[in-house]
Amino acid sequence: MAVTIDGNLGVTSPDFEPSSSTVPTNGLFLPTTNTLAWATNSTERLRLDASGNLGIGTSSPSSFSGFHYLSIDGTSGSVLNLRSNGTSQLEINTTTTDNNISGLTALPLVFKTNNSERARIDSSGNLLVGTTSSSGAKLDVSGRARITQGLAYQETVSVANGATYDFLVPIGNGVFSITSTGSAQTTALFSAKLSGGSAGCYQLAQAGGASNYSFGTTAEPAGGTYGRLWYSGTTNKIRFKNVSGVTLPYSLSVIVYGD
Repeated sequence: MAVTIDGNLGVTSPDFEPSSSTVPTNGLFLPTTNTLAWATNSTERLRLDASGNLGIGTSSPSSFSGFHYLSIDGTSGSVLNLRSNGTSQLEINTTTTDNNISGLTALPLVFKTNNSERARIDSSGNLLVGTTSSSGAKLDVSGRARITQGLAYQETVSVANGATYDFLVPIGNGVFSITSTGSAQTTALFSAKLSGGSAGCYQLAQAGGASNYSFGTTAEPAGGTYGRLWYSGTTNKIRFKNVSGVTLPYSLSVIVYGD
């Protein structure tokens, strides 16, 4: 590769301008006017175009007026690997099947605006909004959360005969039901209307029998063929007991109405 030096030798900042458009074995060349490119092993690896856009693995970096682009292109995908003191911490990558932002260590992914943290995903995959402390739930929100179309979720657990399980039910307007998917009970064991009552109590709209549920007290009711339901003593939790005689899967379905 020929190199032209403008100015006298020994000046503080001489200009080095490649004059060949031929791809060298290793080095810098000038593929077109006002464009620089770098090659290794006789293959172009990087190009800086006349507008200041940089392409890695491509000779045609993306461009748009008023913007500077960094374009990375690979036959199977592209990876931007960010390290701290030699340890890979974060990768942004794309493949032919998906796009990923990947934390590579136990550090959380933190999202900020105006240099203040607004949300994070911790190392267990829990999403925290407005807080940095996880309760262990998949979603923790500190502050008012608005749901305009309603929220539906389902939880299914296996409960042994005579055992209890505390289902988490949000305070709000909506309905919930508990059914058994492994018994002859094809209708809901319990159907209830959610209301923001004191101590996280809920008003039953209907149930399999008045003697198998109680929400105004933490005392276990006495009746029931398949199960019993009562207030656990912990806000937002109702306690279910399997009295069917066998271990069965029970499913809680909740719909919370939005604004």
